[in-house]
Amino acid sequence: MQLLQSRGLVSRLDPRPDVTWVLLKPELINQYGASIIQAARNHPQGIGAVPERDVLIGDLAFAGFHRLAQAEEALVLGATAELLIRHDLCFREMGYLVFPSQINVTRLPPTEALPRTEVAYRFSGGIETIYASLVVWLSYTDYFRREDQWRYAVEFSRDGHRLGFSMQQVEEGTGELEIYFCPGLSEFDRVTFIRFVTDHLRAKGIDIQEQIRLYCPNCSKEVTNREAIEARIQEGCLDIPCQYCAAAILIPKSVEERYRRDASLGEKQQQLAETVGKRTEAEVEQFRADQQQYTAEEDHPIHILHLSDLHLENDAQAQVYRTQLETDLIQELGIRRLEYLVISGEVANRSTEEEYHAAFAMLDGLVKRFGLDPTGNHDLNWALSKRAYPLSIRTTCLRRCPRVATSRPVTPARYCAMTNCTASGLLISTRTFTVASTAGRTIRWNMPTRPA
Repeated sequence: MQLLQSRGLVSRLDPRPDVTWVLLKPELINQYGASIIQAARNHPQGIGAVPERDVLIGDLAFAGFHRLAQAEEALVLGATAELLIRHDLCFREMGYLVFPSQINVTRLPPTEALPRTEVAYRFSGGIETIYASLVVWLSYTDYFRREDQWRYAVEFSRDGHRLGFSMQQVEEGTGELEIYFCPGLSEFDRVTFIRFVTDHLRAKGIDIQEQIRLYCPNCSKEVTNREAIEARIQEGCLDIPCQYCAAAILIPKSVEERYRRDASLGEKQQQLAETVGKRTEAEVEQFRADQQQYTAEEDHPIHILHLSDLHLENDAQAQVYRTQLETDLIQELGIRRLEYLVISGEVANRSTEEEYHAAFAMLDGLVKRFGLDPTGNHDLNWALSKRAYPLSIRTTCLRRCPRVATSRPVTPARYCAMTNCTASGLLISTRTFTVASTAGRTIRWNMPTRPA
């Protein structure tokens, strides 16, 4: 089996520890995977994401190949999504699979100028896969916190200081990665970030060429003559004259030299690599457990979780709250699926950035664990929704007279027409909705509007 799979003749699917399937058309993994990525690319807001639920139930636009039967397709879709996560092409967040390389949001010019590029790397190959996996790996370190993303650009933070990188295809088969740091970031964290990036590129078998950017301390102009810089380094010179004002510009030691000088930097890289490996496996295992929430039949009452006054202070506290909450819901109440999550304020304690990061992590975990749907009212087709919800309008006297049906909306200051009732302005217009569910059940409820 392993030999056949290594040659691409079959694909082994393990949806559960005790179940194994063999896919005789392994090319279907690529075809379904391409459709998932295309759906992320087509997100109307350009965020490069697709709802996990849509992926796992096959509610996507599939074209160019013959789809499998529903039960078989569900197995292939689950295996395909798992492979995309395992190969670091996407990450899970708030009920979505997010593909960093498919984000198409343009970075708006900041109010303050971005820090200048400190070091750049030229490498061979396309940037799409390299960029995606690098963003995912850095996010998994827990050492650098992902703050924002744009098209082939991402920003992280470390101890409140921002740092980031961007990529671009400079020519056919050649890409360039530029790294910048905001003031205040320690030298240790700068080298750690750069080394993590270069180790990742080398792990992909990519040849890289380092370019340390030099800026004149007098006129702030960049030294653009790379040949001159390399020649000065080869000659053992410690500086280079500015081409504009002739001021001496110090040539810093290469990142590799700084890395070799401090043994703790090597230890940190090893620690980060182990953290990323464990996090990847944990994400895959959690995805396997969570996907059952999306594919399970909805034959239970609607469950609404209401949270208020959490007063979160840090990640550790949020983790304790979420773990206890999951335990209470699953073990005490037997609830494994939530339809709605309502949060009514007092999430943070002192409204700090750390507290809101903790809150986001807690809610992200609840969305994944209980199969919450991240879509909102603008993610629905309103015209179809109107046709699916027949609307009738009735009037009811607030003095408890029997209901009076009418085919027209209630007009202001209308008197109750019931015998022996002198109520004036006490009629209320009630919209009665009738909803036919997929299970064939009918649900009715009244939503009162303002008194007429």
